[in-house]
Amino acid sequence: MRGSEKMDYFLALDAGHGILTSGKRTFIFDDGTFMREWEFNSAVMQKVYKKLIPYTQIDVFLSNTEKYDVDLDVRVKRINEAWQVYQNKLGKNNVRGAMISIHANADGGTTWSSANGTATFYYPTNMIDKAFAEVIQKNLIKQTWLNPHRGRVVGDNFQIIRESMITACLCECAFMTNKKEAELLRTDEFREKCAEGIFNGILEYFGIKKIGEIIEE
Repeated sequence: MRGSEKMDYFLALDAGHGILTSGKRTFIFDDGTFMREWEFNSAVMQKVYKKLIPYTQIDVFLSNTEKYDVDLDVRVKRINEAWQVYQNKLGKNNVRGAMISIHANADGGTTWSSANGTATFYYPTNMIDKAFAEVIQKNLIKQTWLNPHRGRVVGDNFQIIRESMITACLCECAFMTNKKEAELLRTDEFREKCAEGIFNGILEYFGIKKIGEIIEE
């Protein structure tokens, strides 16, 4: 039996876009290669998921693991339906939930640019989302050491955070259109740092102690 004092947690992770989404890629590197945004987004999503496996009180839902592009409408619907099922199964008063959509940023130009930094977005009128975004952004910056882009957190009208029925934010971890940051985005070391920042932010937001962490008295 679940006692009323027990809290369970639902986390939806979304890898922004898809493997073949047009235009979502870096410019050509000096070695003649490029990186698709999906490569970064999906790698970080999987890293966060693996970090959360030991936390049995957190159920993790991945919105898109397919090798083909999954439409944004479909991903939003999947997340909302999974959250609804979770609440129905465990009881609305016994659960908390959140959603994070993982991305790499771009400034829309046609050549490498100076736009840089990490930003976390929330729906502008949702202060619960803003508080969540602030926790995630703080932890991302602590790991990546990149400048916060456009301030601490940013309100914007992205569909996945606008239509989400769950507390939500969208992370733009670094710029694909900044050559220095694009080089970072394709390294496993930087992807691990981003995953660790998001992971730490999730635990802080949910108020869950990190396994193995020693708390000083």
